[in-house]
Amino acid sequence: PPAAATLRRKAACLRSFYGHLHSTGMIERNPAIELKGPRVAKRRPQSLTRQEIEQLLAQPRGMSPAALRDRALLQLLYGCGLRASEAIALQQHDVDLDAAVLRVDADGPRRRLVPVADSALAAVSEYLERGRPLLVSKREPGHVLVNWCGDALTRQGLYKIVQRHARTAGLTGRINPRTLRHACATHLLASGADLQALQGMLGHIDLATTQLYTDRPQAA
Repeated sequence: PPAAATLRRKAACLRSFYGHLHSTGMIERNPAIELKGPRVAKRRPQSLTRQEIEQLLAQPRGMSPAALRDRALLQLLYGCGLRASEAIALQQHDVDLDAAVLRVDADGPRRRLVPVADSALAAVSEYLERGRPLLVSKREPGHVLVNWCGDALTRQGLYKIVQRHARTAGLTGRINPRTLRHACATHLLASGADLQALQGMLGHIDLATTQLYTDRPQAA
């Protein structure tokens, strides 16, 4: 049988088609106005095992500015559970190394303080001290993550960095920044993290979104 998502798309097409006929006066009423497809269940997010995460985090090797940046980038996505948009928007003044927190400016009510794990704190600190100063251009962008030109890293650039290191680590499947965020949530819950505390850390408005991670089997 057709998938639920397919049936919902077909129902939407019928509502739109008959809605057009009705609006143009070709039919007196829209017979499909209440037609709805089956409810599509939310899928559990794709994650990585702890071993796969370790393989990925170990990929940026050496002490070049780019390697230091990439280590910090991967740690921010996994260790802090940041969204891609939040990572590239992060400003230097948003990073409090002494308090080990990030001030994340998400949209609306999701502005929050995010704790920084020790491994992420070390990677970010080393990058800010030894890597970023060699990357920034004369036009200081203020952003934490910058590219080779010294400008703020773009979303596309962030994705390319993550995917390049995923390939080098031999990870298969569609690996992207969101995968690391999902792995962060899954592993924290598997370690006994409080669900509501995790909701606050990730910036979820609805607790049900955080609960998607609770049913996920955890591989070693």
